[in-house]
Parts: sequence; structure tokens; C-alpha cells
Amino acid sequence: MTASVDYSNKSSIISGDLPRSLSGQVRCVSDFDTGCITIFRLFNKVSKEARHHHYLPQCYLRGFLPVGQKKPKLTVLDLKKSKVFLTGTRGVGGIRDFNRIEADGVAPDSLENSLSSFEGQAATALKKLEEQHILTDNAIFDVIIKLIALLAIRNPKVRSNFANAKIRSINLLMAIVTAKKEIYESSVRNAKQDGVDIDESVPYEQVKEFFDRGEYNIVMPNESHFEAEFKGIDAILPSLFSRGWMLCVAGDNAGPFVTCDRPVILDWKHPEKIPPFYKHRPGFGLKDTIVIFPVSQNMAMIGEFDTPNLVVIADRSVVSFVNTEVIRFARPQVYAPDLSFVFINTKGDIRPGTELLLPRKTHSSLFESK
Repeated sequence: MTASVDYSNKSSIISGDLPRSLSGQVRCVSDFDTGCITIFRLFNKVSKEARHHHYLPQCYLRGFLPVGQKKPKLTVLDLKKSKVFLTGTRGVGGIRDFNRIEADGVAPDSLENSLSSFEGQAATALKKLEEQHILTDNAIFDVIIKLIALLAIRNPKVRSNFANAKIRSINLLMAIVTAKKEIYESSVRNAKQDGVDIDESVPYEQVKEFFDRGEYNIVMPNESHFEAEFKGIDAILPSLFSRGWMLCVAGDNAGPFVTCDRPVILDWKHPEKIPPFYKHRPGFGLKDTIVIFPVSQNMAMIGEFDTPNLVVIADRSVVSFVNTEVIRFARPQVYAPDLSFVFINTKGDIRPGTELLLPRKTHSSLFESK
């Protein structure tokens, strides 16, 4: 049965003295309190020290490496470029400066170091789960659920969606502020009263012309994402712990599970019953939803509400179902130990991974926008 969970200790993923909120140290371009000055702060500082930060922990990706090889490589299927290549775990699932902080009094690598501490716990939990195949060890289960929350929220696709929404809001705000000179001047006065340093030598007409031309880019600095991301993690953790989880262990000849660059799959259990407006808007707290997480090439977890925790041996049909969902959600890369995995094509047939990159019309439904 699903155990009763105390959520008070479930929200801390990062460790150390890193502040959960950086709002007092960083002025983000999305801060609406700055009003009309947002348009003048359009460029994010770029670190002089290039850093490659993994949003997919290498300890997680290693679970999909082929076994028995001296220097194993991941098989990467790029669905956008329709190509396959081999690489180590360092070569995928990372972005330059993804976790870098540019704030006074905070070391640039503070978040990266804090996340590394949690990833150490995740590596241990993943190893033990691989060995034990049980969900009754609360310490292991706790870390795995936190890892699912982390990977669900701290992802470039989610970050891009958040940034695009903020940018649209900023542009809408600036359209209102610059619509009339009186509104603009009032906004400037209010911002100055709040202590914002504004160069008033730039006349309203020039600001209006600059905005109307639209020849600028609004760049969201990392710090504008961090607080929202960890709030998002805290928000979905209760619903993840409230689900019953089925640990699917791949049986003999079932083939390996695969993962992707967006490995936490959230979808409707019965999408045919969902109105069109909500079809692409499932939520972690909504009852008629399913969460799928490929743990390793040998295991996957499926979470639903009102079901008990259990462990099952997954046959070829279950493995192919999970893999198909993973492929549908990939943006755009799929990671596997080799091409021996299976998936379900549009005809409902179980097919080998070697056929995945056939012309898209063959598997068009797999590439629907999610």
C-alpha cells in the first residue's frame, strides 16, 4: 500500500547555504516592479568561465550504457536530424552555464555544487534500486521521487516555455507603458521612487520608437529561473509522493528501456476523453494522469493515483509502450544502450529501434507536439 508521507522534509533537494530565493541579490529583466526600465535591461551577463552543466545527471545516464564494454557509449537517436551516433554521458544532457549564478555574494558555481551533492545521493539510490528491485526502502524511494521532480522541472524545454511566457508579458507591459507619454512618465516617476536608477536623458519619443521597431532581444538570466524552478519542484512533490508507483523490471527478451532529453513523461490516462483545450495541459496533481519515468535500461516507474506500490516483470509489450511514450516526449534526442530496443508503430506493431528513423510519415503520431 502507498505509505503516508510527511511532506515537511520532502522539499529540500539542494544543500549547503545557497539561498532558495535570489530575488534580493539579482534584478531580473522579468521583475515587473521595475516597470518601464525592463526594456533597458535586455542583455544577460555571460560568464567568462565556460561551464558545461548537466540537466540530466551523468549518474542517471550511465544506467542506459551498454554493459560488458570497456568504454561504453550511449546510442543517441536525434529525431530532429534523423541520425544516430555514439557518445559518452558527458556529451549529452548538458548546456553551457545552465546552473551558473551571477549574483553579488554568491559563488557562480554554488548551485552546481549543491546539485552535485544531491546527485551523489541519487547515484546511490539508483544503484540500490537496480540491485534490490523494491519500493519499500523509504530512503531510496524518497530520493528517486525527488530526482523525478528535479528532472521534470529543471529542463531546457520547461525553462524555454517559462522564458517565452515572461517575454510575452514584458512586451505586453512595455506596449502599455509606451502607449502614451503620460503613462511612460508616470512609470518612470514610480520606478525612481522605488530606488531604480533611470537615465532620464533618453526622451519618451526615442524609447517609443525603439520599442516599436522591435529590434531587440529580451534575454532571461538564469537567476530569473532558479526560484521558479525550485518552487515548481516543491509544488509537484506532494502529488508525486501521493501516487502509487509500479516498478517495471524488464523481463527476459523484453529489450531495454530507453530514455530521452525530457525523461519525465506526464500524460492523460484517457486522452480521448479530454476536451481539446486541456488535451495538452495535464497537471501533476490531476487524477486522470500518468507519470512515466525510465529509471535505467532495466527498469521504469509508472505512477498513478489510487493504486498501490508494486513491482512487476515487464514483458515486451510493456517495455515497448514505455519506450514509445519516451520517444513521443523526446525533444529531440533518445538515449539507449543500442538499437535493440522496441517501440510501437502507428499500426500498433512492436518494431525494433533500427526502424525508428525511417521516414517520419511511417511513425507520424510519435512526433506529435507534446
